[in-house]
Amino acid sequence: MELMPNKQEIDLEHIDQISQEGNHNWRILAAAKMYTNAGFFIVPLRPGGKLLPPKHFKFTYGNATNKASTAQKWFGPGAKFEGWNIGIATGKKGGTFAIDVDRHG
Repeated sequence: MELMPNKQEIDLEHIDQISQEGNHNWRILAAAKMYTNAGFFIVPLRPGGKLLPPKHFKFTYGNATNKASTAQKWFGPGAKFEGWNIGIATGKKGGTFAIDVDRHG
């Protein structure tokens, strides 16, 4: 995988270390920072789901960020999205393309 300039490569051992941590909120924050440090644009997703925050948050995919400092503000202790899921924003802004293949039947 070619990295964006000045971005860190995602280390699979680091992912394993994050997944071993007992504190769910810490795991989410650590993963969010890891993704942003690798240049991925992230968005908060509702806990236990794949949807953006409710409309009263006024949050859209246009708010996606690749800054670790913003990830800290969103997912850090006491933040409004603490413990929420993380989504990787794909498309033109992030330069990432994804295919979700589900096998049915």
